[in-house]
Amino acid sequence: MVQRRLASQIAGTISKQRFGGRNGFSTAHALVKLISHSRINQIRDHVTPVLVIFIKGTFHNMYKGILLQTMSDMDLPEAFRR
Repeated sequence: MVQRRLASQIAGTISKQRFGGRNGFSTAHALVKLISHSRINQIRDHVTPVLVIFIKGTFHNMYKGILLQTMSDMDLPEAFRR
């Protein structure tokens, strides 16, 4: 209940470019957006800068099979899935 209240109070203050702390957005959503922007920039011959911060424990509670299937569905390269 506290989390929902806090999320509703700060919903308008969090940048649309940020995925953490926003209801309804996940790492998968961030990856889809990153891939989309990367492909557009590749067509335009532009570079896509990326800052990635790993939070310890982010994927510890996720079922590995679902994560791998999601990554496969997103057409991520095999090296990323490894």
